[in-house]
Amino acid sequence: MNGKSAAVLPALIIFSIVFSSLPSLADTTDVGAGDLSVPEIPTDDGPDSAPSSSPDEKPLVSDVALTVPDGSGTANGPTDPNVFETPRSDLAGKELPETPPATATPNPDTPEISQSSPLLTATTVEPPSTRDLTGTPEIMISEVQIEGTDATGKIITADEFIELYNPGKDRTSLSGLKLCRKTSGATTSQIKSFSDDDIVPAEGYYLFANSDGKFASGADTGAKSSPLAKDNGIALADNCASPTRIIDSLAWGAGKTFETNTPKLGNPSADQSLVRDTETLNWSFSDCPTPTNSEGTGVGETTLCAKPDPLPPIGTLVINEILPYPETATDEWIEIRNTGTAKMSVAGWKLTDASGKAYPFPKGTVIEAAGYLVISGTTSGITLNNDKETVSFLFPDGREADSFEYTHAEKMTSYARSDNGNLVLTHTPTPGGNNIFDPERNIPPPIGTIVINELFPYPDTGEEEWIEIRNTASEEISLEGWRVKDASSGVGYVFPTGTTLNPNGFLILGGEISKIALNNSGHESVTLLFPDGSVADTYSYEKTEAGTSYARSDTDIFLLTHVPSPGKPNVFDSEPTAFPTPPVGVIRISELFPNPRQKGEGNEWIELENTGTDPVSLVGWTLRSGSGKFTWTEKIAPENREIPPGGFLVLQRSLTKIAMRNSDATVVLLAPDGTTIMDSVIYTYTTEGASFGFFETGRFRWSKTLTPGSANVFGKEPATKKSSIPKKGYVNVLVPFSAIGNGKNIRFVWDFGDGHRSYLPTTSHRFVKSGTYRGSLTLRDGIEEIVKPFTITIGKYPRRDLHITEIFPNPAGKDTGNEWIRLKNDDAKAINLTGWSIATATEKTRLVNHAILSDRSVGPGQDIILTRADSRFTLPNERAVIELRSPDGKTTQTLTYFRDGGVQNNAIFTEYGESLWAWSVPAPEDVIIVPMIENNGAKETSVTPYESGMSTEPNSDRLSFNEFITIGTPYEAPFPDSAPLVLGVSDERLDRDFSSAKPSFVEILFRLLNSAILGT
Repeated sequence: MNGKSAAVLPALIIFSIVFSSLPSLADTTDVGAGDLSVPEIPTDDGPDSAPSSSPDEKPLVSDVALTVPDGSGTANGPTDPNVFETPRSDLAGKELPETPPATATPNPDTPEISQSSPLLTATTVEPPSTRDLTGTPEIMISEVQIEGTDATGKIITADEFIELYNPGKDRTSLSGLKLCRKTSGATTSQIKSFSDDDIVPAEGYYLFANSDGKFASGADTGAKSSPLAKDNGIALADNCASPTRIIDSLAWGAGKTFETNTPKLGNPSADQSLVRDTETLNWSFSDCPTPTNSEGTGVGETTLCAKPDPLPPIGTLVINEILPYPETATDEWIEIRNTGTAKMSVAGWKLTDASGKAYPFPKGTVIEAAGYLVISGTTSGITLNNDKETVSFLFPDGREADSFEYTHAEKMTSYARSDNGNLVLTHTPTPGGNNIFDPERNIPPPIGTIVINELFPYPDTGEEEWIEIRNTASEEISLEGWRVKDASSGVGYVFPTGTTLNPNGFLILGGEISKIALNNSGHESVTLLFPDGSVADTYSYEKTEAGTSYARSDTDIFLLTHVPSPGKPNVFDSEPTAFPTPPVGVIRISELFPNPRQKGEGNEWIELENTGTDPVSLVGWTLRSGSGKFTWTEKIAPENREIPPGGFLVLQRSLTKIAMRNSDATVVLLAPDGTTIMDSVIYTYTTEGASFGFFETGRFRWSKTLTPGSANVFGKEPATKKSSIPKKGYVNVLVPFSAIGNGKNIRFVWDFGDGHRSYLPTTSHRFVKSGTYRGSLTLRDGIEEIVKPFTITIGKYPRRDLHITEIFPNPAGKDTGNEWIRLKNDDAKAINLTGWSIATATEKTRLVNHAILSDRSVGPGQDIILTRADSRFTLPNERAVIELRSPDGKTTQTLTYFRDGGVQNNAIFTEYGESLWAWSVPAPEDVIIVPMIENNGAKETSVTPYESGMSTEPNSDRLSFNEFITIGTPYEAPFPDSAPLVLGVSDERLDRDFSSAKPSFVEILFRLLNSAILGT
């Protein structure tokens, strides 16, 4: 036997004698008021914190209070001797908030209040019309619903309820009172008469419901008569016909009131309740009724949204595929996908198109985990355009969950979501299944980055036609999914997977590979398309010469050259083809009117301007757009074929026969040689009733002021008065974006560069992958749009050392608003709590996340106390799982506790040093130390209640002292010889267990034992 064991042997002998003479703890009486131990106090009756566990759950260990076996004390709750009247300091010297005095819970065996209750026996009352309505009623009407709906949306008048609330500290009988109803015509009727059995718990609820409705099974009482309706008033009174005592009243719509100054609200909608704040007494409308009965149980919570599942993160439910241009118009469809691992309801969500047409998903609509939901056009009533269209998927609260905008659709091709989040064109639609793509697609760069650089349409014998594409950027760009087509081809050539273009590099696409045969004469166009089908670049010509190419000049004008240069910078003729008089730029396209409100040949027009100092004849010139073509001849009237210096020429569609498209169109002006482009204009969209006019070199704008034959006039350009666009963010953390327009009716389109868009001026977006994204903000004022590109870098969220150090789950009295959690920042930098959250539940599988709502910061080394004003958490009183989560959704700390019979009033769970936690109940000496264990990298505190009846018998169901000690944290230090020891364990076990126990751990444990057993 070593020295440590020898030192404690006398104490073991004493313990054996004393312990054998003690009655078992199960036989002892409750503790008296003067005892040092803390009696077990039932938890309060508040519905938000009632101990909860499933019927099949068994407590791990009974939590029995230490008692003095002298027979003293009274049953059912002496005053708690350990209530602090002033703020106490814990062992770490931290100042804790003042805890309210504990109050004894009423004996459940106390007889119910009879009709002699002060509430019901008053014989003299003031007239109802003069009752003071500013105070809290003795029993208040707290929530009312007048009707509900079934799964199809049909109104169910029987789905009504009236909830009462008792704000007092004592149970109260409703005997002798009645629920009364009054219509808009002042017809009065009785809804319910209460008896002695109708009891409202202290600080609890009582529920009346129509016995034919869905709330009947959980209600305290019910009746079929006098169903509630719109334009009603109700009262809790002693008599309905001629009340002499009105306890509380309410009216809505045009309903008549039972007394003056009665609160009066508008008529609620079906499934909407009128709900009252039981503290401020204010009334409001609620789309989430919470009828609660006298047992504190929510009624109908499986069908209502009293405790709704939190909305999934953006990106969980997404627009997955769209077929806008089917063989038959009625075969359009939109596919929604659930990317999550759990089945999700989309009841109340909406699909909308650009016109505002909306399809709300009906009740009961769910999407299985990793599943699909396909909505046909005949079901939704949404008709998708084949050109420009926007499809939005909205949360039930109207916020945008996902959206997609396209400007071009091809027959029997769908837009499908690829792995990088983009929706790209595919020729294999897959409704209800995994998407299949032509090639892999990528996020396109801005227009003008990848361009058509040179065309070789008329090679000499034995040579091959080719099209040259150039990358003008300083970085490599993928061309996967891009397309090249000519005027006659449908899909054209699609660049396959793995195709990339080097910085400032060239790519030569030969005719044998592309299968594109360019015309040698007549109209021809070559178009480069983004993966989504929108135009990246285009060029048109009328004729060419053998062995010559069309090459892009430094001014972005294509010139005919006899020196083709595939894969190299363009080379132009030393003596280029003579320009016609005047030079390029003198005659320009100055204004287009392609989309008049009144359709017809006489309303579209194209305007040309002569910027030179000499008159110009247009004989031999050609104007074309799409398939339309107009060439000036001598037969054209002089006023339509000549432009004076500084003058304008307006060409009506009735003359040119050119019908301009309303989207993705090009208007080209050709010199008499049929090859030289004098000017060209490209537009991707039109605004009805607006013209597209020259604004400054290289730039056109839309205007509501039409100026045919005169200088262009423009309004204020849409712009931002103020905008906030972050340059960086974090994966899975909402990044805020905001903009304020400088005028009225400005619409915003945020393109975040990852395939997602938003149409709100102030919005936020969650990026799911790290990287650099090229996005844009488009401003639209109904006339024109301005695009402002931006770049944002997304990285992983940094780990911050923020953790929970204290929990106060069961304050004496009402729990709601008085529970709190203390956080401490052990990081070197201040931590803003925005985006952090606290999840709570009785089981880990039932965790509900509660965002920290307040914008508060915690400095280095500082701590902060959070209440329900900061985060809408609720702390269970018997068993709980609590998780602290960082803004990216990752759990940084997990705490669990279990207290059989419930956490005692005012008990605080505190971290006492690294990996050690304790309950203070609430005296500092009454603590139970438990260990901290690791769980998947996050700290987790697992609390097993201290068992005061420490059995040393083998196979005992009760926790032995040896078992309790061995879960302590090892600590290399000798056990103090002077410590008083009262233990019934063998020398060998004591030697093995106590040699590695922390002295502080043993001291506190012995203090509990000695005070309980020896009375010291």
